Amino acid sequence: MVKKSSLIILLALLLSFICGCVSNVPSKGTMVAAPTVSTTTATALVGTPEHVSTSVPVTTSALPSAASLHSTGGYYMNEWYNLSRVSKYAKTAVVVYITAYRYQFRDSYRYWDTVATKWLPVDPPRGSKFLFVFVNTWLDTSAGNVSPIDGFDYTHFKLQYNGALLPGSVDLHQIYELQTYSTLFKTGYVTPFGYQWITNSITLKRKLSSLNTLEGGKGNAWDGFIIYTVPQDTKKEDLMVVGNFAGMGSAYWIFQGADSFSLD
Repeated sequence: MVKKSSLIILLALLLSFICGCVSNVPSKGTMVAAPTVSTTTATALVGTPEHVSTSVPVTTSALPSAASLHSTGGYYMNEWYNLSRVSKYAKTAVVVYITAYRYQFRDSYRYWDTVATKWLPVDPPRGSKFLFVFVNTWLDTSAGNVSPIDGFDYTHFKLQYNGALLPGSVDLHQIYELQTYSTLFKTGYVTPFGYQWITNSITLKRKLSSLNTLEGGKGNAWDGFIIYTVPQDTKKEDLMVVGNFAGMGSAYWIFQGADSFSLD
């Protein structure tokens, strides 16, 4: 027969074992919550294409600053290059201002034919187009009474394209597309560069006559267009107008940044 004291001891040991097992279970306050699983699904945007951004960054070559451009002899359209030399007997300085101020690409143009008495078309060679470049040059007399000098005609201006210098030309007819274009100083309508209209006092017929000397003042400026022929896919960024002025210097004009002077 088991003694009463032994039963008490066994009961105490059993309670101790049970309590020890329960103490290894974390209490409610220290339980780690299970991560919540989201039941929300992604919904595709429904609507017109403008809801989706399709913009692509446009990369353009940075234009040189005016200072860096000038340091290489370059100018933007409508910027003046001035060349100077001392006149005879070193009395006064001769200062001439020159700019290429406007341009226009054309697939063709029309001229007035005095024999046919109608406008006739002029087309470039196949795969090419025309480029009209407008140039102004004038002699400054503010430093004194400066005598006229020999002018610089269209042959002094060439077009640089793909590393080559292309010569320009002039058309000694009235051109339909240009007949209402004013000169830079608004002194008249543009003519082929280095030419002026002369009216015969008897027949009253007029013709284009070449200029030889550049007189002083803006009113006597040479102002007109030079025609170049370039490939059809030519862009303005591919080109520059180069002027060489008979030992008095040289300069070039780029077409970038000159949209306000384009007649396209």
